[in-house]
Amino acid sequence: MANDQCSKESNCAKTSEEPYLLDSSTFLSEEMNNVGEFRFNSNRHANSSLRFSNNDCTVEWIEASQAIWIPIETKAKLHSGKWSLEFDVEWMGTHQIGVGFLLDWNIGPDWGFFGYLGSSRSAWSYDPSTGDIVTNTESVHGNLPKFSGNSGVIGLELDLPKNEIGKFTFIVDGVRTPTKQLPKSGAVAIPAVCLLSRGQKRITWSDPMSLDVLPPLPFSKSIKPAVGHGNPVTKAWTRVVCSIERMSTNSSRIRFNGPVNTTIRSNLALRLSYDEAHSWSVSRILYSGLSAYSDIAIVGNGTRVALVFENGEETFADRISVAIVPASWIENG
Repeated sequence: MANDQCSKESNCAKTSEEPYLLDSSTFLSEEMNNVGEFRFNSNRHANSSLRFSNNDCTVEWIEASQAIWIPIETKAKLHSGKWSLEFDVEWMGTHQIGVGFLLDWNIGPDWGFFGYLGSSRSAWSYDPSTGDIVTNTESVHGNLPKFSGNSGVIGLELDLPKNEIGKFTFIVDGVRTPTKQLPKSGAVAIPAVCLLSRGQKRITWSDPMSLDVLPPLPFSKSIKPAVGHGNPVTKAWTRVVCSIERMSTNSSRIRFNGPVNTTIRSNLALRLSYDEAHSWSVSRILYSGLSAYSDIAIVGNGTRVALVFENGEETFADRISVAIVPASWIENG
């Protein structure tokens, strides 16, 4: 079925060799350091019925079109590690919607014969209207969580080792679905969405966070006073769900931490404001699971951010964890 929104270059490129899936274990140093751009690929939809905003991180279907569905890939090419990202769907209406990813080939991603996300054997889509994981036009797992209304958040965790078979997990409004295995090692993933109705609006995706950036968080049942260079740390940790701390005065940098999903208190995020907390232009998810009380402190003369937070798998407060992250990670990813 023809689709006036699909780019023909990626699927119809002519080559003298058989198409093959990219393998990150063969990447040179330049390719290894390239994970693309963390935004939708609006260049492929010039003069279309879509509207992109929020630095091409948000898309919506606003104009009438002959297309039955519109596939939209991002410019990201994730590989060689563990990644976590989210798609926030403001309104999907009464129609289906697809959120997921495609594997990259030497000739570009394969959208399949029908051109929707999940119609090829190297693409996987989650449909929150039916609760299905779809690949190669078939549901490979059904009876999974659905959106309770017209909106919700779909998280995606990608485990993409260079020399081992990768796997992925969808997280629907904080509920983890069964982990699925990818067909080969060294996979390169391109996050994508597929809109199936005019009016589906404000599908926003968060910058992917590398889960390999931080070492495993130290867990303990209680927090003892920390000591540095013989002097106790004077920051008082408070029991609050969200907290705020000024980073510096010269550029009005203010840090804020709290749950992204306030309904089920998950996806603990660090946010950054450059305008005295009038807006929060940068957001990074530190912990995607359940979390409760948390607090933040600026350490290392502003070069690092320390957090203490309750978290767990079964409840919000099975344990208390401490994390120290570079300030540059929050600002630059």
